[in-house]
Amino acid sequence: MSYPYPHHVPEENLINLRSSEISELYHQSILPLCNQVQRLTNQMEQGVSSPTRSVKMETGVSQSEQRGEPMHKEDHVDIFPQVVAHEMKLRTFSGTPDNLNQINVGEWIAEAKRNIRLLGYKGRGSVNYILKFLTGPAQKRVEKLAWSDSCDSEGVLAVLKDTYGENLTLG
Repeated sequence: MSYPYPHHVPEENLINLRSSEISELYHQSILPLCNQVQRLTNQMEQGVSSPTRSVKMETGVSQSEQRGEPMHKEDHVDIFPQVVAHEMKLRTFSGTPDNLNQINVGEWIAEAKRNIRLLGYKGRGSVNYILKFLTGPAQKRVEKLAWSDSCDSEGVLAVLKDTYGENLTLG
């Protein structure tokens, strides 16, 4: 028996029809998006290699993605670099006196910790963020430590605090 309009279809058929549409929608759209979110979450948890990392976004849904398989590298495209908001940037710390831009080491460390937390950097990404704002003797002091595999941001900041003192003002 055929029905000319959907509102004439018995209720049990409407439910089955909607379930099949939902299933198709799930497999074609929602599942690939869930997989993408999981991959991005994993990337964030692993840390980043640079504070200007690129976020990988899909250009479309591939056949492998529809089946729930991992996407191939060529299925990704760099779309935009992460831009750090102005208020998230630190003043450059050199470890030498500078009359134009006095920086209290303790305050600089507190700002660095806050920004790392707010920006969500972990591991190597947090170390790279700190290094981006170090120059001169301060950079040289932590450079070897910063490139060791066991180094983290707390270690770098502790070296700066021990070297320059928490309340010492240096540019």
